[in-house]
Amino acid sequence: MHEQGYAFISKLKPECSTELLVKQIGSLVKVSDYRGYEKIPDIQILKPRKAKENIQNQYSGHFGLNDFPLHTDLAHWLCPPRYIFLRCLHGSELVATSIIRNNFLLESLGENTIKKAVVRPRKRSMGAVNCVLPVFFFKSGMKGIRWDSLFLVPMNNSSTVIGNLVVSKAINKNVHHEYLVNTGDTVIIDNWAMLHGR
Repeated sequence: MHEQGYAFISKLKPECSTELLVKQIGSLVKVSDYRGYEKIPDIQILKPRKAKENIQNQYSGHFGLNDFPLHTDLAHWLCPPRYIFLRCLHGSELVATSIIRNNFLLESLGENTIKKAVVRPRKRSMGAVNCVLPVFFFKSGMKGIRWDSLFLVPMNNSSTVIGNLVVSKAINKNVHHEYLVNTGDTVIIDNWAMLHGR
């Protein structure tokens, strides 16, 4: 998984609860422990639904049944969670999880552009400082790149260039598609090394 950036596992223990399965593999980030996120469940169930004005702070509320853009989960956090665990309850052969390595950004734009790029959260979270965040970050000796066109606002030319590349057609040939069709089909994504969408 380290070299590829994600792992797809077919029909992974469909009889096991997602929370128990995550704890067997690693540790669960308890989102509800963070100030301002107390009402957000630690394990979230994503359902296709039409866009609604009153839930614009969620991807489904904003994009509805359309494609979700490539992004980093919780990119507006000071340090986004390292891994994302996506698991199928009811699959479809018509819906894919799109995944691309962040190296594509580095190779296309150069490390200098990525390192200069800064963004800020679009909306101030409860108890959070609406500060500028680097797109390129280090944590425990590991490099990471954050991006999210919905929850982050570009603050300089470098971050605007990244945003334009992420939505360009040029990126499509580098995107991998995984189809979670069967109950238990699972994708584990390195959230620091990959962008993902739907």
